[in-house]
Amino acid sequence: MKSTELQMLQTLHEQDFYAWVEQTAELLRSHHWDTLDLEHLIEEVVDLGKSQQRALQSALRLVLSHLLKWKYQPEHRSRSSQVTITRERLNLDELLQESPSLRRFLNRLIRK
Repeated sequence: MKSTELQMLQTLHEQDFYAWVEQTAELLRSHHWDTLDLEHLIEEVVDLGKSQQRALQSALRLVLSHLLKWKYQPEHRSRSSQVTITRERLNLDELLQESPSLRRFLNRLIRK
């Protein structure tokens, strides 16, 4: 492992995240496995998964809250609420099409 290059990459992660992403992508493309900042790379990949879960949770919350308001507060129904429900349903569909394994989190999120 090229320790000075790795140390520079680790420092870059702390100081300029986007530059770190660009450098890491280049190292991956060029198959420089021994220079990768694996610790941060693993952390970022895990965070990507969590980000997908949060996006699913957010879209589901919006749909459910607006549907409940729609049902139980008919006097407050608006075009805006209808647009939000439609948009977030589409977001849910898109998220689940891109990452079908997110479906396993739906029941847990709904129960919450």
